[in-house]
Amino acid sequence: MADLKKKLSWGGNFCRGFLCCFNFLFLLGGIILMALGIWVLVDTDSKHLTAILTDNLHHTAAYIFLIAGIIVMVVSVFGFCGAKMESKCCLGMYVFFLVVIFIIELAAGCVALYFYVKTDVENDLTKTLKDNYGGNSTADESITSSWDFIQKTFDCCGVKGNASEAVRMYGMSTWYANQTGTPKDIVPVSCCKNEEMADACQHATGSYATYIHDQGCSEGVKGKVAEYGTVLGVIGIIVAVIQLMGMICALCLCKRL
Repeated sequence: MADLKKKLSWGGNFCRGFLCCFNFLFLLGGIILMALGIWVLVDTDSKHLTAILTDNLHHTAAYIFLIAGIIVMVVSVFGFCGAKMESKCCLGMYVFFLVVIFIIELAAGCVALYFYVKTDVENDLTKTLKDNYGGNSTADESITSSWDFIQKTFDCCGVKGNASEAVRMYGMSTWYANQTGTPKDIVPVSCCKNEEMADACQHATGSYATYIHDQGCSEGVKGKVAEYGTVLGVIGIIVAVIQLMGMICALCLCKRL
C-alpha cells in the first residue's frame, strides 16, 4: 500500500484527502435528506394538505428524499473506503451509485418545484369543499377533518373571497345538502371566529363578517405549498450539486491510481 501511495502525484493525494473529508459532508447530506423526508411526511400541516389537495407531489418527493438519504449514508462508506484504501473497485461503485442518486435527487427536487408552481390550489380546494366536506365515506371524513383543521389554523373560511363568498360556497356543498335540521347551518363551526357563539355564527344573517372568518383559505394553503415546495426543491438540488462535485473528485482520483 505504501508503494501505491508513492505513485500518486500531489494532485492525486489532494483528491484522495479531499474525497475522504468530502464523504463526511455526504453523510451529513444523507441525514439531512432523510430528516427532511420524515419532516414532510409526519408534519401535521402536510398531512392535512394531502387530504384536501388532489395533487400530492410533495409527499412523493418526500418519500424519494427519505429513500435517497438512506442510500447516501450507505454509499458514503464506499467513497471513504475507496479513497482511504485507494481502491478503484470501491471508487467505481461509489461513482456509479452517486450518479444514480444524483439523478433521483434531481428528479425529486424538480417534482417538488413542479408541485410548488403547478398545483391549482383554488381548484383543488373548491372541489374537496363542495364534493367531499361533510360526506359519509371514510375519505370524506378525513377531508372534513382536514378542512376544519385548515380553517381553524389559518382563521379562514371557504376557498377565497370574504365571509359572504364562503357562505355561498358552503351552500352548494354536500355538507349543506346532507343537513336535516331547520334552519340549516350556513357554515361549519370551524369557520366561526368564536366557537362559543357557534349558534349565532351558523345562523347569521346579513353581516356575516361579524361572526365568520372574513377571508378564504387559499392564500394560507398556497403559502404552505410554497414552503414545502421551496424547501424540498432547493435542498434536493443543492445536495445533488454537492454530490456532482464528489463524483468529479472520485473520477480524478481513479485516473491517478
